[in-house]
Amino acid sequence: MSSDDAHDARGAPTMSGPLLSLRIVQLTTDDLGTPLSEATFVIVDLETTGGSPKDGGITEIGAVKVRGGEIIGELATLVNPGQPIPAFIAALTGITDPMVASAPLVAPVLASFLEFLADATLVAHNAPYDVGFLKGACAKADLAWPQARVLDTARIARTAMLRDEVPNCRLETLARHFGTRVQPTHRALDDARATVEVFHALLERLGGLGVQSLEDLQAFTGRVNPVQRAKRTLAEGLPHAPGVYVFRDPQGQPLYIGTSSDIARRVRTYFTASETRRRMTEMVRIAQRVDAITCMTRLEAQVREIRLIAQHQPRYNRRGRRPGSHAWLRVQTTTGLEVRIVQRIAPSILDDLGGPEESTRHLGPWSSKTAAEPARQALVWVLGQNPSAVAKLITLDADECSELLLDHIQQLSALGQYEAAAQWRDGLNEVLTGLQRTARLQALARTAEVIAVRPVTQNGEGQVGWEAHCIRFGSLAGAAQLPAPRERGGWTRALDALRGCSAHVVQPAPGALTCAPAEAEVVARWLELPGVRLAASTAPLAWPAHSGGQLLARLAQVRRQASGGESKPLGPVGGVPTRIRRPASPLVAAPRPVLAGSGR
Repeated sequence: MSSDDAHDARGAPTMSGPLLSLRIVQLTTDDLGTPLSEATFVIVDLETTGGSPKDGGITEIGAVKVRGGEIIGELATLVNPGQPIPAFIAALTGITDPMVASAPLVAPVLASFLEFLADATLVAHNAPYDVGFLKGACAKADLAWPQARVLDTARIARTAMLRDEVPNCRLETLARHFGTRVQPTHRALDDARATVEVFHALLERLGGLGVQSLEDLQAFTGRVNPVQRAKRTLAEGLPHAPGVYVFRDPQGQPLYIGTSSDIARRVRTYFTASETRRRMTEMVRIAQRVDAITCMTRLEAQVREIRLIAQHQPRYNRRGRRPGSHAWLRVQTTTGLEVRIVQRIAPSILDDLGGPEESTRHLGPWSSKTAAEPARQALVWVLGQNPSAVAKLITLDADECSELLLDHIQQLSALGQYEAAAQWRDGLNEVLTGLQRTARLQALARTAEVIAVRPVTQNGEGQVGWEAHCIRFGSLAGAAQLPAPRERGGWTRALDALRGCSAHVVQPAPGALTCAPAEAEVVARWLELPGVRLAASTAPLAWPAHSGGQLLARLAQVRRQASGGESKPLGPVGGVPTRIRRPASPLVAAPRPVLAGSGR
């Protein structure tokens, strides 16, 4: 454990103290990154009508999936391009208009191909051409192109082959040189099968040059900055385990702090062609060493990262550098209803306003005052319409408040004021987002201790153990890896050990958190993951039924439909918000002080 995460930015001990890392069993991974023998590749070839991806169409797709040198699946089909096939293309490929007249259109074929591709690495000969047509077809079919790793066998050959070996790196030339069993015929599946054999022959050659993993292969063939290539030694000796990595400058000050489930593998990517961010290449140029803090679980690593970034403020980290910039909506109820934005929850104020019950009277947090402003405007309007709706809202019952806002949204939409309606809809979205976050975080902050476990799998081979966490007042106090118990009472002893070694956390003031909101958020997200089981809890842990979760999910769907594209999910469970979101613009005031927001 590093001592860096035991103190705050002023050098004082952190509120929750150091985390426990109880090592019951250590899961191991291959020290070579992702070995080529274990990687899955999908080798694809297309036949097209020619021209550019914007104007041309696909007439045939052939794909072969391989792993460990063995073919594990194939996909091949003609495709109706929706346009005539030029005569010279028909003569070259043998694919004619009558052949594709009854073939499926490109959209369902692409859907099948993307499912076939899944998480594999995409390989093609002259990959920019094939990938360009695939991306263009996906755009026309309104399908999202996955962020797949792409390898080009032509580029690999130009790097691996000597000039006196082959006159060029065309597929036909390479197939003859390596004596492949399948020769290219300008038909998709034949060419894909030939590319498989060429690809394997190239990998065999590169093995003698030290290329043993996907990361090695990408670095070997990529246009890597010479400084990045020279700094690859910084990744040597790092552990293949979950944890935090810290890039440091010559004076030892942190430049960048990140987290990964495999520290060594992640750090190596900073020295390959896959890292194209100018900010990161500049950081790598300055860095003199990389330190690693191994953790028992990914959640522990995420929490340590949040704490270290808040403490050290690394110049190349963009997120988490301003932990004190969060904002809450404080609803005053004792001297008349009032809604205003505050940046901290002061215990003295809470004592004056009635003690523990005041915890539900602070909604949030949001990332800043600006982000909280649309929600404040919406609640001020509701306050003018029906104060009892706001009184119910702060008890985590959003039904009446939501109905008022939705009615006004419908009114604006009926009047054709769609822009105003959409912005009030965003205001409603922010109100519900803050309420959901309040419900989730305050439930954790009021619970003295939660012990939760989740099954751990490795390489898709089934369960190998459990990860366990001790959470106290919303703060992660301990983490452990546990084997499956083999004797009666094994669970009890293991969890008692975790509980006994976890850090002490002081109970917070009502409505406050013991840790940064970002830490409480990642803890809440972990608890919502599939398979998590509560082994023990000092109080029932549940989110209120009327706090607006279903409506928030519906609003997210409306936003996706209105934008014409896909957006990232707000959380792992049915629309529950797990990220602090910043609105695009403040609310537009309506002609009358009435609310609006769906834009439907």
